Amino acid sequence: MNNETIIRYNWPKTLESSITSAKLKSSPDDFLVNEILSFDPSNEGEHLFLLIEKRGANTNWVAQQLAKLVGCKERDIGYAGLKDRHAVTQQWFSLTKDSLIEPEAIDAIEGCRLIKQVRNNKKLRQGAIARNQFDIVLREVEGETDAIERHLSKIKLSGYPNYFGTQRFGHDMQNIKRAHDVLVDKRRVKRHQESIYFSALRSWCFNQVLGFRIEQGTWLQPGENDKINLSGSRSFFEYEQNDESIESRLESGDVHICGIMPGQDYAEYLTDELVSIYESLWEDYLPALKQLRVKSDFRPLRVIPDNLQWEWHSNSDLRLRFSLSSGSYATELLTELGNINDQSTGFKRA
Repeated sequence: MNNETIIRYNWPKTLESSITSAKLKSSPDDFLVNEILSFDPSNEGEHLFLLIEKRGANTNWVAQQLAKLVGCKERDIGYAGLKDRHAVTQQWFSLTKDSLIEPEAIDAIEGCRLIKQVRNNKKLRQGAIARNQFDIVLREVEGETDAIERHLSKIKLSGYPNYFGTQRFGHDMQNIKRAHDVLVDKRRVKRHQESIYFSALRSWCFNQVLGFRIEQGTWLQPGENDKINLSGSRSFFEYEQNDESIESRLESGDVHICGIMPGQDYAEYLTDELVSIYESLWEDYLPALKQLRVKSDFRPLRVIPDNLQWEWHSNSDLRLRFSLSSGSYATELLTELGNINDQSTGFKRA
């Protein structure tokens, strides 16, 4: 690999774009997110849970402000996942060691408002999210209304590609390049940065696999050695070709075909033919991939949004409401629809 390597990030869609142009995040209020935890806090314990509405503030910055308020280290602040800065998001944080904090102190943090606080007996951990609820407005939408609504109906029924969003990879895909620097060039970085870079590399590899299967027309067709995911769970089983129920279960959304999140042992889960194909997709980062100190994992190739609804405002503004399981990206649903101009970053989703 060299610095001139072009890293692919515009992966294939499953349908022709129905939106020819639209504006996303004209203001933070156009992108609302409500985080739903995978458990109910116990109402007792040494950990204080705070549900905070934040506007124009990223997760790490809010965690830093909370650490300053209670006089602890930033690593003592818990949160279940990162949320977009250019949005209005309701997100949970946890404080440790019998922390006490006045509601007014939270409201004094720029862009923050305390909604709720409750005790729990354990710290809030990464990934403890059942789903995220979205309320998104696209402005100045151009495209045939009937075609857009047919497209949305198709997504509501059959889902859309479960790509990792571009925010996973950093500006200009820098997180992918830095993973190579750490693994191959032995550049030293902080442990949390290393984790971000390695995760980004595996995510990019997954997107390459998903894009390949869409191009081959097999992203909804199970094949040899495929893992199958039971919808809404972390349960996986191996596809058996004589299982006649899989087709109907896929159609109903009960199960999903998975792609690999590669680690050191990726070849153990693939046929020889797929090893050759996937290594050609990952060619630029294969030396780094083979040095990852993690085991392979699996991720569904598609995601079906829960309770997808839409309505038009002022003829050209489109409001979308839906929920997604943790780890799936609302922005990739928008990318599947068509040409969306992100007003917060200047990035064009096409």
